[in-house]
Amino acid sequence: MQQLSFHITETYTYPTPPTGGDTAMTICKTQGDTFLALLAQRGGQDSIVLLGPCEGDIQIEYLSPPSRPTISGMGYSPVNGLIYCGSSYDNNQYITAINPFDGTVVHDFEMDNPGFSNSTAFGTNGFFLVRGFQETLELRTMAGDFIAERTYPGRLIRGVSASPFSWTMLDGINNEIVVLSPFGDEIASAPAPGVPATGVTAAATASGPHAIAFDYVNLPYNASQRCIPSSGLPVDAYEGSQYDPRTPWDPEPWQFRHRIYIANQSTNTIYVGYLTAV
Repeated sequence: MQQLSFHITETYTYPTPPTGGDTAMTICKTQGDTFLALLAQRGGQDSIVLLGPCEGDIQIEYLSPPSRPTISGMGYSPVNGLIYCGSSYDNNQYITAINPFDGTVVHDFEMDNPGFSNSTAFGTNGFFLVRGFQETLELRTMAGDFIAERTYPGRLIRGVSASPFSWTMLDGINNEIVVLSPFGDEIASAPAPGVPATGVTAAATASGPHAIAFDYVNLPYNASQRCIPSSGLPVDAYEGSQYDPRTPWDPEPWQFRHRIYIANQSTNTIYVGYLTAV
């Protein structure tokens, strides 16, 4: 397995700090714009915020769907433009698909959930659903039908996101970003940014890295190394700088240009960056 490094380009704090539980996060697109969708559990009915991906400022905010279980993970489907929200609910996994612009429920369903009474990771690429619990990832169709599962001994899966390589996940025990092949093999890993989780066991923990979002919505990725803010960037800082898309990235990205978001609950910080070869 190849060893990588995570190069940080930006950081910003949660706009709504959690009070425990999970952070759910995904890159999405609505009204032609790209956002980072974030939900930090606070108890009761939570808010979903769509953040500007560069500065983390709230652009859109609405309550999570009422009369549904607490959301523990989110993934965006570029196929139909919906955010799929995964939640733990007794012995069933409850899936709610919402319009990312206003949070209205488009459709939802339950699926059987043996051994996943409290899944800690959830994602989709628009063709498959993936959910994780402790050291196991499970693959299902978009309708919830079981396809396969894979176990990763010694890992604690805290978040998962679709990526061009298949999936990229967070491991809370080893504090790692793990890249998986289309067949679920571990092909690369990198230390996760931020404060590692403390006292991690196979049980859920509120500390350390909790959610990951790989920007596969904008691939192929031709943007600049530094995320261009909506305001405050000097004109002379653009041409030939890291804010210029024509400037080669330094250090060079692993495989191709890409952007990854990591949410860390120890400091309520979102780290923006990309993977590089060591």
